[in-house]
Amino acid sequence: IVAIDTETTGLDPMLDSIVGMSIYTPGKKPAYIPINHKSYVTGIKVENQLPVNIIKEQLDRMNEHNTKIIMFNAPFDVRVIRNQVGSYLTCYWDCYLGARLLNENEETNSLKPLHLKYCEEGQGTASKFADLFKGISFDLVPINIAYLYAAHDAKITFELYEFQEPYLHPDSALCAERGLQDAS
Repeated sequence: IVAIDTETTGLDPMLDSIVGMSIYTPGKKPAYIPINHKSYVTGIKVENQLPVNIIKEQLDRMNEHNTKIIMFNAPFDVRVIRNQVGSYLTCYWDCYLGARLLNENEETNSLKPLHLKYCEEGQGTASKFADLFKGISFDLVPINIAYLYAAHDAKITFELYEFQEPYLHPDSALCAERGLQDAS
């Protein structure tokens, strides 16, 4: 089981470029995989990034081994990965959909505030990309800073999944107790 999140130059999965991916699996440190970062000074692609063909090979291996893939807003990430990397992932659990199933009237549909509310019990802050990197596209964020922001997203996606799953898995006692067996 692994949580995956992408970082891109924008919100159009067909036209914008993938900049990097973050992955997290239980018991391991979250990791950030830089793909298309550029120097904010020269605009030239920086060195020491993973080539797309290697990423495709590893994502395809995950598919072949039926790895359960957790995402937040899977339709976006699946399309980005398919269009930019050439690998078609099958999402096992989409935390965005889980949030909508559990509370269709939720104040926000964003990962960080949902994680803060349900996994951190409202303690702390949920920084948005726009607040941290005003006016800068992610490809211009230096890798040593980008990984601090991005790798965390895969980890909190997995934590949100862990919170949601007992409520929405039909075999779970909590799911039955709340009468949610038909929700998913």
